[in-house]
Amino acid sequence: MAQIPLFMATGWLGSGKTTLLKNLLERHAGERKIAVVQNEFAPSGVDGLELKRTGKPFRILELNRGSVFCVCLFSDFCRSLSALVDEYRPEAVVLEATGLADPIAVAQLLEAPDLKQRLFLGHIWCLADVSAYAKYSRAAGQIAHQIRVADTILLNKCDRAGAEEIERVKAEIAALNPFARVESTTYAGTNLDGLFETPLAAPVAGRITGEEPAARPQVETVVLRQAGLAARGELEEFIRKYAPGVWRLKGFVPCREGCFSVQLSYGSVNILEVSHCAGPAVVTALGGGFDPGRMRADFARIFRGSARA
Repeated sequence: MAQIPLFMATGWLGSGKTTLLKNLLERHAGERKIAVVQNEFAPSGVDGLELKRTGKPFRILELNRGSVFCVCLFSDFCRSLSALVDEYRPEAVVLEATGLADPIAVAQLLEAPDLKQRLFLGHIWCLADVSAYAKYSRAAGQIAHQIRVADTILLNKCDRAGAEEIERVKAEIAALNPFARVESTTYAGTNLDGLFETPLAAPVAGRITGEEPAARPQVETVVLRQAGLAARGELEEFIRKYAPGVWRLKGFVPCREGCFSVQLSYGSVNILEVSHCAGPAVVTALGGGFDPGRMRADFARIFRGSARA
């Protein structure tokens, strides 16, 4: 079997990785056979639901117990990915790494016996939320390593930042990785037309040697699941209450007023009505300053007395 490219999206929590994958599927799925690996820190499957909403054909593998670059998941990752490639025979694999991942050893990862004959490293995108970069860039060593291994760095959400802030972030990133192409984007809107046709340069990750992975950050994680219908106003109050201690919150919540996709990233909240929600409310939250038990109780409270029609 010929080797196929592994494309990878990295970036801190809420930077736009899932949006990039949606764009890639919209552009290439259907005309190309694509497998997606979604690596989440908590077992919710929220991002997988988001990708399926594209309606595009693809095969998905969800690994939701930690980072695939951690020894805790390494063997499962190699075995599961090898099986996926052998069964589905895709033309490419796209890996969305958890925002907490440290991908500094990605080149060595693909030297694993199960993967070496099946995959080669095609291209790595790193997404950086320009509007929140100053808040999170010093939170963990993983962020610098995500930037250092990237071939293309997307300065995303530029519609939320001024020109001076964009130039400052661009200079900081260029100091970390002078080899990458840096592009300013909104909604991860990079050109993906020539992804399969244009020969790509040797990946930057191949130049990284001798760096040790950063320590795992201290983070609380919780998956909230609840049947019934919430009230949108109470949902908004719940989000405002926990926003100060949450780095990232995302999910789908059925409400009496409709079904809503909920996104919170470093204080920026986006609640968008969508066509429907299949099943109960599912929300994932990660951060450094909240009580998971209390959050579960408060989330359940906004559904109290509500029943699905």
